[in-house]
Amino acid sequence: VYVTGYTYGSLNDQTSAGDYDIFVEKYCASNSIVSEDTCICDVGAYSSNGIVPCTACTAGMWSTVISATKCGDCNAGTWSIAGMSECTDCNAGTWSIAGMSECTDCTVGTWSIAGMSECTDCSAGTWSTTIGAMVSTVCEECLPGQYASDDGSSSCTTCPPGFICASSSTVSP
Repeated sequence: VYVTGYTYGSLNDQTSAGDYDIFVEKYCASNSIVSEDTCICDVGAYSSNGIVPCTACTAGMWSTVISATKCGDCNAGTWSIAGMSECTDCNAGTWSIAGMSECTDCTVGTWSIAGMSECTDCSAGTWSTTIGAMVSTVCEECLPGQYASDDGSSSCTTCPPGFICASSSTVSP
């Protein structure tokens, strides 16, 4: 779209010989910018040939270059909304696979630091009921007489009668 008009006195701090300055300005559709008098795709957008019409990268994808012909998936441990030029790390306590538009909370018995593609299990002998745990210290050791033999436990089990829980992760007769 071209827009024409005039100003009284000056345009861009330059004064013409007369009282009016005439200008022509080109505007492009959304997701595009002017480059050398042509509308091309802006960062965060793409088209088959890199020029208009341009489409915003979908959520979970990104583009850092102008005139892009495709968008790339966000890496695992990151996310984006539509039309982004970069992906954002997942917060601690969350995770994502590649190409995601949001991060998922870690489940009970797991935790994560920021930017992770999966949550880390609490180790055998420990447990947690916290959803979205951000640090490993959320994993608590089982009390004496209890055990959690599997990684990622959300509770400890009482040692059965006649068995010994020698450590918080094992049971033996």
